[in-house]
Amino acid sequence: MVLFSSTITDITFTKQPDSIVRGIESNVETYTFASGDVKILNKYKSADRLTLNYTLTSEAFAAVNYLNDIMDGQVNVSVTGLNDTNLNTSYLISSVNANQKEAYDDMYELEITLERKYDRLI
Repeated sequence: MVLFSSTITDITFTKQPDSIVRGIESNVETYTFASGDVKILNKYKSADRLTLNYTLTSEAFAAVNYLNDIMDGQVNVSVTGLNDTNLNTSYLISSVNANQKEAYDDMYELEITLERKYDRLI
C-alpha cells in the first residue's frame, strides 16, 4: 500500500507502482580553455525526480483528481509505503498524466512525477 499524504487530502493506492524511475538533476558548468581542454564541474545536486507508473481500474482512477488538487496547491506530499524505503519522503507533485489503455474500457495508465528540490548552499 502506498500512501500520498498532504494538507489537502490523503490518497492510498493498494498496490506498489508497476515501475519507478529515479533521476537526479545537477547544476553542471562546462569550461573550454584556449588550449582546447574542457573542464566540467558538477557544482551541486539541485533535485531528485521520481516517476511512479501505475495501471489502474476506473475506480482507482478517481484519485487522479485528488493528485491534481495537490499538484495545483503546490504543497508537499509525504509518500510512504514504497518497497524501497529510501524513497519514502516528502515531495512536490510536478506532473500527473493519465491515459485510457487501448482496447480496455476499464484500465488506465497513470504516471506521477514527484520532485524534491535542494537549495544551493553557498
